[in-house]
Amino acid sequence: MTSYRNKVFKSAGVDNDQENYKKKIGYIVTHPDYEGKKLCQRLLNVFIPTVDRHNIFATTRKPSMAHILGKYGFKKSRITYNKGLDLFTYDGKK
Repeated sequence: MTSYRNKVFKSAGVDNDQENYKKKIGYIVTHPDYEGKKLCQRLLNVFIPTVDRHNIFATTRKPSMAHILGKYGFKKSRITYNKGLDLFTYDGKK
């Protein structure tokens, strides 16, 4: 996990901060028949309060997922890398 995280942060242009983000959200995928029903938001409504004291990172290529992550306080890195992949970071509440 550490080498993967370091590679992601370096590729996204934030390689000086990766040690602060030890947790990652994996992909959240919605079947096309259920898109637009706010299922990811419902999942994150439950998930985020349970982990909001941690710094978390996530990656996505999907604009809809990027939009949802932004709603929950994730910040997009300045560099898009690896054919359209974006890094998002969440700074947990201490």
